Amino acid sequence: MPLNHEQKLIGYFEKLIRNDKEYGFDDDKIINFNCRSKKYADIEYETKKGYRMIIEAKTHHSPDRHNSLHKIFGELLKEANRDRKVNKVFYALLIPATNNNNINGEEFYKNKLIENVGSENLKKFSAIIPVSFVFVCKPKSLKMFTWNNFFSNQSYKYEWYFS
Repeated sequence: MPLNHEQKLIGYFEKLIRNDKEYGFDDDKIINFNCRSKKYADIEYETKKGYRMIIEAKTHHSPDRHNSLHKIFGELLKEANRDRKVNKVFYALLIPATNNNNINGEEFYKNKLIENVGSENLKKFSAIIPVSFVFVCKPKSLKMFTWNNFFSNQSYKYEWYFS
């Protein structure tokens, strides 16, 4: 079965973040890197610093891209409601930076979410569900924003490159 758009994005993320000293991981700490899992988030692993990363991946590379905007909230709510016996959890969103039909992924999600949900409501959502980060991924680079910085057009927190 061919890889879907989300699984390709997850593969790029895995390669780019793996060796980072804070947010990277060792193979024995991988819980899930599969967008079709019913039991776990699209990406779930324990970092080298002992944090649990719970990340939902969404792309705008399909005909129903506008539905992915709304699915973000449902998926993050579902993951935050799962019973996990861990102390330090970071919830995050992974989106592509790449273009699809001349639509930039980063701009699509940022602009459409602000337009449809509103900046203040996005901030309130992160208070209800402690969404920490938005990862914006290309095949050879990855940016990490805090949730609020992403929607207020502030700078990213970290950036990784793969050669």
